[in-house]
Amino acid sequence: MKKLFAVVLFLCMFCTCAFAESTALSWENIPEETQAAGQFTQIALAEDLALFCWIPANMAAVDVSTIEAEAAPVEAYQTEDGAYTVSIFALQVNDVDEYLGSLEANGAELGDVEINGIEAVSFVQRDNGVEGVVIPVSDELVLSIACTPADGDEGWDQVKGVIFSSIQVAGEAEEANEDDVEAGEDEADDEEVDEDEVDDEEVDDEEVDEDDAD
Repeated sequence: MKKLFAVVLFLCMFCTCAFAESTALSWENIPEETQAAGQFTQIALAEDLALFCWIPANMAAVDVSTIEAEAAPVEAYQTEDGAYTVSIFALQVNDVDEYLGSLEANGAELGDVEINGIEAVSFVQRDNGVEGVVIPVSDELVLSIACTPADGDEGWDQVKGVIFSSIQVAGEAEEANEDDVEAGEDEADDEEVDEDEVDDEEVDDEEVDEDDAD
């Protein structure tokens, strides 16, 4: 597993090494060679809501039904020896700000980060050895992608950066935008019809004027 992390490290030498210091992450900035060292997983979280996230090739899915925890992940991945993990949570909360405050009260270091245009919050819980991001989806729903360990070797630090840079969310908001585009296209079609009608009327008027002149 360390061999793949070393390969990703070599391919990401120009990338930001310390995730906590980044304020904006983009999948477009990840080299194609690095992207090819893993694949995307799509996680359906609710109706019309899905999370897309890159997972390195040497990580396999975990049967989350066997995880005994107060808040179990909806999906999880780990290396063969279990030393490196990625866990994805969909959490119902009473209030997003209160949830973030509770993380901070439990020793988490928080920071603002933008991921592929999504406003998110990075966190590092060094006592628990967890590093990740929180994405508020609504006032009562947050997505959390957590990686362990927080302090791994340099290759793992780079892999975490690639994972976080890959995060994308698709849902109702994008569908609404598509509906707006379709509505705009319909309006444009209506305008073209109106213009055709005006042109036909002008042609008819010109023909009438020519007849009068005769």
